[in-house]
Amino acid sequence: AAAQKERFINNLSHEMRTPLTSIMGYAGFMQNANCSEADRMVAAGHLEESAVRLKKLGDKLMEMVALKNFQIEKNPVDTVKLLKGVEAMLTPVFEDRKLTLSTHADIPVLYGDEPLLTSLICNLAENGARASQEGDTVWVRIGCDEHPWIEVRDTGIGIPPDQLSRIFEPFYRVD
Repeated sequence: AAAQKERFINNLSHEMRTPLTSIMGYAGFMQNANCSEADRMVAAGHLEESAVRLKKLGDKLMEMVALKNFQIEKNPVDTVKLLKGVEAMLTPVFEDRKLTLSTHADIPVLYGDEPLLTSLICNLAENGARASQEGDTVWVRIGCDEHPWIEVRDTGIGIPPDQLSRIFEPFYRVD
């Protein structure tokens, strides 16, 4: 139980890192950049959006812990808006690492829980950024064949073959 609790706390902090990084990046921009008032308003909007996403993520994670049979509510999610939000959250991370984030949606709507989808895509893209080298690109694409899918692709170091069977365990992270 203690190990499970420790793993949950570690993973919760990991989940919250991306919106916090975005908040810190835009706050730093607003404090230090010599920019127009319009640029400051855009940055303030991104700050607010990241804070709201962080709150929603925290709420969802706490709901998942509290409810054993948690049912994810599937609502229509505008894929272009979803990817724009992901781009806004990850801009500080990708700029800091001198990487490119390329996003594309082949379908207009995906059914799911927007905060959880945002968290999923941000985590996978940020992991791709961590495994990539300066100048690399991480691609995020949403599409549908027989079923909807989300693809996050990078040219990083990859996952060791002996770890692949564990990556779908809740909150599992490869070292």
